[in-house]
Amino acid sequence: MVTTELPEDVWRCVTDALSRSERASLLSVNRALFNIVLDERYQEVRWEKLDTSMAWSLERLKAPNIARRVRRLFIRAWFIDYLIQKERLVKPASYAVPSRSWLAPLEEYLNVPPPSPSKTFSTTGDASAGDILKSMTDAVSLMHGVVEYSFEWRDLAPTPETMRFVSTARTAFGSTLRKLCLNAQLMNFSSLLSGFDHLDEIDLMFDYDQESWETAITLRRTIAPFINQFSESLRGLKIASSSKGDQAPLFYALTTLLSQLRYLSISLPFSYAKEPDAVLAMLRNHTTTLRELEIIRLPGLTTRSQSSWPQLSTALASESIAFAVLQRLTLSPLATFDHTLACLRHAADTLTHITLVDLFLDLTELEQVLRMFVRRPLDGGLEKLHIGLKTLSLRMFELLVKYAPALHTLYLVLPEERSQELYGWGQHGTSTDHAVDTLMTGLETVTLDWRLRDIGVWDRRFLGATAAGSPTVRESKVSELLMLRIRSVRLVRGVRYS
Repeated sequence: MVTTELPEDVWRCVTDALSRSERASLLSVNRALFNIVLDERYQEVRWEKLDTSMAWSLERLKAPNIARRVRRLFIRAWFIDYLIQKERLVKPASYAVPSRSWLAPLEEYLNVPPPSPSKTFSTTGDASAGDILKSMTDAVSLMHGVVEYSFEWRDLAPTPETMRFVSTARTAFGSTLRKLCLNAQLMNFSSLLSGFDHLDEIDLMFDYDQESWETAITLRRTIAPFINQFSESLRGLKIASSSKGDQAPLFYALTTLLSQLRYLSISLPFSYAKEPDAVLAMLRNHTTTLRELEIIRLPGLTTRSQSSWPQLSTALASESIAFAVLQRLTLSPLATFDHTLACLRHAADTLTHITLVDLFLDLTELEQVLRMFVRRPLDGGLEKLHIGLKTLSLRMFELLVKYAPALHTLYLVLPEERSQELYGWGQHGTSTDHAVDTLMTGLETVTLDWRLRDIGVWDRRFLGATAAGSPTVRESKVSELLMLRIRSVRLVRGVRYS
């Protein structure tokens, strides 16, 4: 086969029209296609469970030519602790012939399939935590092009081997990394945060631990200085915590204006009295830069009387924080629906994307939300809506078409019984519920001139700011049923329907 000498970027444009399997078949045609296929295959690496796929990737990533192609690396280090537990259960002399009888219950409980034969996980069962950590360390030392790194510490012990891996990753990624995601107990962050030169996005999750007198010190002296050092480059910041500790010292310590901050996400149980004021201070400092904001209330162990969420709710509703350019808002339900409406109203002139988490609206409440976005001087109003509904009816779609004509994405969370009724209609073409029959027979007519492009349905599952996650069969079928009834829709959960 003769190929024309074309620049690699031209070949990339050509392969964009091919499926992944078709591109893979072109691996040996020329150097440009070889690079394109390998870049696609290794640009994202996930070490999240102990299986054949991980063993295969560790073996392939020994080659510098392969490792340098990795751009995004995701690690959940719990399986290292699993191997350590395994080593404690089995005497070294018995490694040669592992007993499936004792291993099976533990692997099934952890949902970890037994390793398949490879140079990393041999049939003799001799892979140890040290072996895996060394292979991981060797691989990351060659990854000099990683731009996004996500690491979940879990229960990993800070052994010399563990810290050698952590240090190697920092050294290899320091100059190229742009997004850092870390999930660990608060006291382990001091071992994870040094050595990064330039970051655009930081995502920190403080895993569950008991409250300690060291919590405030760590937040002020370790976490806050790390974030503040990127004050001129940081565009995205996410702070989430299930730790039993007051997070207010962190937000008060972020005194440096993050001049480029566009995205801020705060997810806390809001169990401490000072946290609302600290969060509000953070918001006031960035009203002229923020384009996307998430404020999520996580489940906590406190009683309602101990919660500071009502305090934050009142402040968000009554205090007009003048966001100048806020376009996307994700919000847990405030103390009352009127509080939620008031909060939305503060940014109604600029918001285009709304996600209301853990809140089911009736028709009257939905109309109240939609009406505040109708008269917009410079655009068509709402473009994306991710909400829960108490019911799904033709009237609901009439309201959406009337008040949100520019809506291009609609993600709905429904009560399970309503989703079941729609699924039954899709199976049989009829329903015992008159409202469902009315909806399905009139939907195409009502939405005829609508411009909606993407739709998705979930059963009582609020998935935060994204529509990620594997849908159930019923969720998929109901989403597809609505898609087929609305002529303009081409995507289901952001994926082209085929």
